[in-house]
Amino acid sequence: GRSAFHSGPPTTRIHGGILDPDDPGGYLPVYGKINSDRLPNYFRVDLRMDWRLKENGDTRLYFEVINATNHTNVLDYEYAADYASRKNLEQLPLFVSVGVSQRF
Repeated sequence: GRSAFHSGPPTTRIHGGILDPDDPGGYLPVYGKINSDRLPNYFRVDLRMDWRLKENGDTRLYFEVINATNHTNVLDYEYAADYASRKNLEQLPLFVSVGVSQRF
């Protein structure tokens, strides 16, 4: 298994938008203080089990669970065109994988 935890990276908050004088209908972001905010903490646990199918063989069966705790990890924010709202851009939720690997 593998696990990772770290504080979220610094980010600059966008407080909204103002009309762009050079682009009718467009908006410009209104930024806060540079790096004054942080993304949420990052936490992930991945688990994997491997089985060799034949003695001295190179064929393996594996079962893997990515993000076993199903923790929501925010990678960035996506803002509406007018910067009035934002939504989280998130990494994979809990994901299960089963497969076979073969060395040639």
